[in-house]
Amino acid sequence: MDAERQDLAIVHFVTDLRFMDADTLRGWVEMAETVTLITPDLPSEPLPAGVDVVQYEPGSSKAGLWNQFLADSETSFTLFLEDDERFEPYHMPDLSQMDARSFFPVRIQTADRGERQIFYQVRFLPNLRSRVSGEVFDGWSIPDATRVVYNLNLDMRDFVLPIRRTTPLYKLVDPEEEFAIMPPSMQAYLVMARAYFDDGKFAQAASAYRALLKRTQVLPFDRLAAINGLASCMAEQHRWPQALDLARQSIEAEPQQYLPYLIQFRIQQLAKNWKAALDALEDFKSLAGWPSRAGFDVGMASETLLMQLADLAFKAGLRKEAFRYYEQIFHFRQGAVDHQHLKLLFVFATELDDFEKAAYYFEVMYGPLLPANVTDDTREEVMEGLSMFMEKGWYDYPTDHYIKLFEVDPANPDYRRALIAGLSKTKRLNEAKAIFRGLSVFGDME
Repeated sequence: MDAERQDLAIVHFVTDLRFMDADTLRGWVEMAETVTLITPDLPSEPLPAGVDVVQYEPGSSKAGLWNQFLADSETSFTLFLEDDERFEPYHMPDLSQMDARSFFPVRIQTADRGERQIFYQVRFLPNLRSRVSGEVFDGWSIPDATRVVYNLNLDMRDFVLPIRRTTPLYKLVDPEEEFAIMPPSMQAYLVMARAYFDDGKFAQAASAYRALLKRTQVLPFDRLAAINGLASCMAEQHRWPQALDLARQSIEAEPQQYLPYLIQFRIQQLAKNWKAALDALEDFKSLAGWPSRAGFDVGMASETLLMQLADLAFKAGLRKEAFRYYEQIFHFRQGAVDHQHLKLLFVFATELDDFEKAAYYFEVMYGPLLPANVTDDTREEVMEGLSMFMEKGWYDYPTDHYIKLFEVDPANPDYRRALIAGLSKTKRLNEAKAIFRGLSVFGDME
């Protein structure tokens, strides 16, 4: 809905004042009943009117600070944001239509070298003061409302508030510190497992994922993250049947996610099952335009995806599909591809009997050289390309080029032979006679 003031508290928790933006705060003031900045340092400049400030000691429990805010909050809903996180105002629902049994996960998307990373957290909650006597959030640096969601049987709506950020979400989280607090955040298991995984300690990572899966109260996106993480561990340990089985289970539980398909793709690629790998990656591509519903999920950069698809289709012998993906790469790069890529497109178009595209890619490759700038290094390749048109029975196009080449260099025997062949195939006898009469080199042929 359009931005308008609602019965909402927006809490901006920052680890550094550099993440504070006055214009952003001002925009939140226009749409929320209260806006509060929780910061380790007080701003040196005045804040926009309507923004409250709470200062905290570095090293304090984030969950504790959030619990303290909720204990005093009187608005119907509270949204917690961190550091450089932002959302579009039009994504905010009409909260007057929501009941007090609703909560909304936030979907946090970051990007690393073009690869999307998706995380989910419970940070958009109704006012629970009348129903929760103790604390809402467990944990330390990862506030976790899983226990309250289950105990109160809160309704997890299909609506998810999308949030974008550029900085790593869990960079400042110390897993050991998280597990020193009981009960720990459910996502502490995932953060610890990911740290083990990144260090190549796949057995320890698998143990952490299994520990989370043994818990009875785990939110769906965290459970999917644990299953996918465990599947990744199995794949890295070359336990491929187990990895594929876990990936299958994950997809059956929730088709709209990324990592299980990428695990299937990678295993089949390593096994050189090119068609199976292609199928898995195409399944991923069909969903890549939709947000994943799994936490700790990761996508694939668009260009990398297209390159992998093209390579797999080529290796699987599916030339039509390979051509389509190589063309998509060409358009994605706005034509800025190397000569080998263009040559591949030309060959594919010719083999697939697509004259218009074959002529197009031939012109992209050699148009700037024809006819006067063909060198000794490029002549053989140009003539080979034109001969491919002749072999397909597309005589007019190469013959036109043969005429231009011959006019520039009438002494070249390759041009002469090719022109004779082209004119004979196109039956352009009048034009041929006119050219012959104007060029004495044909005198001995008459």
